Amino acid sequence: MRAHLLVLVLLGVAARPAYGQTTNASNAPMQAAAATTDADRIGADADADAGSQERAQAADYLTGDWGVWRSELERRGVKLTLGYKNETAGNLSGGTTRTATSVGQVDLGVALDLKAILGWDGATVQSTITFRHGPSLNTVAGLNFLEEPQETFGRGQTWRWTELWFRQRLIDDHVIIKVGRLAGGEFANWGCDFTNLGFCGSQVGTTNTYFWYNWPIAEWGGSVKIRTDRYYVHIGANEDNARNLNTDFFVAQTKGARGVIEHLEAGWTPAFAGGRLAGVYQAGVWRDSAAHPDVLFDTRGAPAPLSGGPAAEVNEQTGFYVDFQQQLTGEAHLDRVTGILTPTRGLTVGAYYERGDQRTATTGDEITVEALYTAPFADRPHDQIGVALGRSTVTSREAELSALELPQLGRQYSEYRSEIFYRVLATRGVFIRPNFQYIIDPGGYSRRHDASIIGVRLDISF
Repeated sequence: MRAHLLVLVLLGVAARPAYGQTTNASNAPMQAAAATTDADRIGADADADAGSQERAQAADYLTGDWGVWRSELERRGVKLTLGYKNETAGNLSGGTTRTATSVGQVDLGVALDLKAILGWDGATVQSTITFRHGPSLNTVAGLNFLEEPQETFGRGQTWRWTELWFRQRLIDDHVIIKVGRLAGGEFANWGCDFTNLGFCGSQVGTTNTYFWYNWPIAEWGGSVKIRTDRYYVHIGANEDNARNLNTDFFVAQTKGARGVIEHLEAGWTPAFAGGRLAGVYQAGVWRDSAAHPDVLFDTRGAPAPLSGGPAAEVNEQTGFYVDFQQQLTGEAHLDRVTGILTPTRGLTVGAYYERGDQRTATTGDEITVEALYTAPFADRPHDQIGVALGRSTVTSREAELSALELPQLGRQYSEYRSEIFYRVLATRGVFIRPNFQYIIDPGGYSRRHDASIIGVRLDISF
């Protein structure tokens, strides 16, 4: 652990003249607790309401300004971030046993504003190291959900070099180029206000886990976004490399790619009510050139569990997604470079649908709807209420496979989930989010008992 912290310190020393652009300007909220915490996003809006003492406190980190060192570094182009997220949850019903677990994630980040350092306008470098810990409630309690009830769990509870990328903004931010080690938030960008993984981040990555790697896994890739004031087109490609799942700490894998994942996304970012009510509407398609095994059939077209033969290989996979977020009342801020919509007051609603390749994915499609109400009380500007509903449906091939392997559970079909939370700003840089989840037909089996989960999420920006 000391070695990894030393690496981060050395990065900061190497960039000593600098501090600047935060990483939450480039990734979905899921992508880094340190880089994209609630405190960071609210702090960015602090000047909009200087009369609010609580808003002014939220602009600070838990550890303050380090005797003006933090703000001085930022002025010179270097931003250091340290964040921690913890998700503790226990099942009140469902599963094979009643228990609780706690999982967490540490994020150590360095963002370099090259304009402040070198006079290089519009250029940013971001490096982030992460560490995850703790056992999954889904596994320990025998819940067997299709989606993890604690989104921080997964992809190996270990140290990782999660981000190392360069971004260039051109022509008044109408062209954005990004290359390097990217952590899955470039396309199908979705927030992470909820604790259930089915409501958090790119859902393509939660259903196509065998090749689409979300945070904290990174892959070599790049993208170009071309945008006007209301529309954009986003194209990109990254490698499909299973070696990135290795749990040893590394900067980057340079060998072992199985293929290339190609992306095409188009979006509309309207602003209604005189520009006060912002929205993001996007649709995308993807193609993975790598070969992956068929879920059910062998090379002769027979069910592999019956024949005992090797699985057939599918030479490429494709899929698509559509989603939107729209502020209905109050106010919200849209970062047009990243496409992140951050509500600051009032009601925001959104929906997400994605469909993967029906031959190789176990989950055929997912749909999510959610609503966020920010500042429900005049004297609590940073409180937030969230409600979400979702459904995951397994593919027909996965259902047939499960009927062969687990006939006692009956036909596998869909899992239905819901979550409600209330977010509170406890002190500057610290958010507490009690939440409740209810899952119907865990794993898509109607013969399994429904599950109820109570939990609390803690987000700290040091």
